[in-house]
Amino acid sequence: MRKYKVRQLFAAAVALCAAAVGAVDAPLTSAACPPGVLVDAAFRDAALQALGRLVVHAPGHSADGAIKVHHSPAHLDPQGGVWHYVSTYQVNLGLIGALRVAPGLAPTAAQWLRWQAAHTTSTGPSESVVFDHWVRASDLQESTCPPGKSPRSCPQVDAYDSTAAALLLMAQAYARAAPASPLLREPSLRRALEEAAAILARLTQSNGLPWAKPDHQVAYLMDAVEVSAGWRAWAQLQREVYGIPQAAKNSMAMAQRTDAAVQKHLWHAPSRTWLVSVDAGKSDFTHWYPDTVAQAWPLLWMDAAQPDGAAGVARAHAVWQQTIAPW
Repeated sequence: MRKYKVRQLFAAAVALCAAAVGAVDAPLTSAACPPGVLVDAAFRDAALQALGRLVVHAPGHSADGAIKVHHSPAHLDPQGGVWHYVSTYQVNLGLIGALRVAPGLAPTAAQWLRWQAAHTTSTGPSESVVFDHWVRASDLQESTCPPGKSPRSCPQVDAYDSTAAALLLMAQAYARAAPASPLLREPSLRRALEEAAAILARLTQSNGLPWAKPDHQVAYLMDAVEVSAGWRAWAQLQREVYGIPQAAKNSMAMAQRTDAAVQKHLWHAPSRTWLVSVDAGKSDFTHWYPDTVAQAWPLLWMDAAQPDGAAGVARAHAVWQQTIAPW
């Protein structure tokens, strides 16, 4: 079920920059990380150019504003038609990173947020979920299950909890890049964000950890820390964009509850490392994914500004240094 998250490395580097400068819950007007903190300028510019080529420009089509995951075809239908893959989770984290070093991408992010709002499932057991989509290269038509894909494998989304959290984090990143924009006050956008938060609430169990999906009842470390960060992002938007401070307090309480659950249920004291999931054994660092990669996620998404947050980030940093030593 779990996909490789290597495509997030650019976003992960940005999150490290954010943690280093205490920007996880910084005001929405915070400046971007200084260029050069993350990567050299040539690599940064090449990555941003590659991102620009992934944006779908299709005025008048529902695909307008979508962002493909990669340039190469993701699927060939029985007639030989080429389909490109759109994953909201992966694109959101990548674009969060890009906005850190290129706030001028805000118009691209705005169109991408509108695309997500327009593609949120409105009814049924998957209500509020933005499923993965495919865009046909020849005419820019979209489908959640293009011809030739097994109906048993689609519509699909890797996980409800991390996908919903990533949308909230994407909205926060946009608000920082374009603090004067009224975009997030548009009814469709606000509704999509409210529904994403509702998903997180529905999936959070009595122990404080979220299940990945209603029908995949596993609590993953990587998802849980993203969910906690998503709650903090939503709280900030509720407070600074929508002016509902009590709702923001409730969201912060959810974040703190998830943080506490991560420490209680996913910390493996004997090895002083993190468990990949509640039901997993000690992580094996001869495996890059998920055992090794998962150790980075608490460091990337924990909030140093919260009570005991600095100590938690310091511990997470020590874990990551220990984890990567064999590599």
